[in-house]
Amino acid sequence: MHSEKNHIKFCGVKAAAEFLGVSVQTLRYWIQKKSISYYKPNGKILLFDISELEAFVRKKKVLSNDEFLEKEGIETAAVEYLNSNNKVNANTESRGGNK
Repeated sequence: MHSEKNHIKFCGVKAAAEFLGVSVQTLRYWIQKKSISYYKPNGKILLFDISELEAFVRKKKVLSNDEFLEKEGIETAAVEYLNSNNKVNANTESRGGNK
């Protein structure tokens, strides 16, 4: 038997804000800036596709150090060598951070 949650495809502003962990005011700001997609089926009510909200969250992933190094093709041994010899902090500099 399927749960009711599996059948829900769309939600309103309040539920979308709760899902994203932000205030309704923040979500409305994102809507105004067109930072997030939504539907307006009758020209008034705003609806959000649950799968699109999940995709929005996944796009904002912050990579772990290991994931970042793998993505950038940087060998962990090289980073450890540079860090241990105070040559460079590869993690912060390559991400645009401070030394």
